[in-house]
Amino acid sequence: MSNFLYNFGNQLSLFRLIFICLFLLNQGNAYASGVLFSILQQRDSVEVMTLVDSPPEFEGGMSAFYKYIGKNFKLPATCRESAISGKVFVEFIVSEEGEVLSPKIIKGLELAYPLKDGTLHPAVKAYHEEMLRVFSHSPRWRPGTHEGVVRNVRMQLAVVVCLG
Repeated sequence: MSNFLYNFGNQLSLFRLIFICLFLLNQGNAYASGVLFSILQQRDSVEVMTLVDSPPEFEGGMSAFYKYIGKNFKLPATCRESAISGKVFVEFIVSEEGEVLSPKIIKGLELAYPLKDGTLHPAVKAYHEEMLRVFSHSPRWRPGTHEGVVRNVRMQLAVVVCLG
């Protein structure tokens, strides 16, 4: 209950500060717009750590996560004819609640299978999209902690691709 009151008090203080800034803006105070922008920026920013005391863990360990990927990855039709192989590096955030957020390919197969016009090979694009779908639908992880506090943690994993 005290945590609720603390959060409610912080939200009420934030509301009052925003209200004051809006009032000052209405009065033609230019400084208030900068303060309001800063408040809203801080409110929307989420601290994400990369080095923590205890990193996030998938239930059953990393071998279980790779089994999850293998079981849930549906090979796109455009990949069936292509003999694609290589490593795909995926970056994502494990939230304080254990959800996988914002997965993105940081290094994929685009360099191994370039097209002359500089576009992404359709099979590579389809593979990347499917990999991101699988990561996005991952079961919850055990969140990471730093100094005894649950934190949002940025992670990177390599997934080996062997098709065909």
